[in-house]
Amino acid sequence: MRRSGAWAEKRALTFLLEKGFQCLEKNFYWKYGEIDLIMKDKNMIVFVEVRSLHHSSDIHPAETISASKIKKIKKTALYYLTLHYKTEHPVRFDVVFITGTPENFMAEHIKDAF
Repeated sequence: MRRSGAWAEKRALTFLLEKGFQCLEKNFYWKYGEIDLIMKDKNMIVFVEVRSLHHSSDIHPAETISASKIKKIKKTALYYLTLHYKTEHPVRFDVVFITGTPENFMAEHIKDAF
């Protein structure tokens, strides 16, 4: 977790683990992009984008995800799947929004976000 939002990624991970998800990988990087969290929800592989904003912001974290970012996430997910799985697996792209501060935050989980 290299960015200043590392606390949000930790909170999102804990949040998903408490919901019964299993962590497969954190901060998966390759030359075309990065995926914050790769989780397993039952038999589904879930690629998770974590977004955070302070309460004082006038925009929702969802508004910060551009079409080009979604394209990079999907391309990176395909690469991850080719590395780790020989057969097709059901996949989903989720977003976890963390708003607030490390001491006082709220988490929102959107399944099938894109």
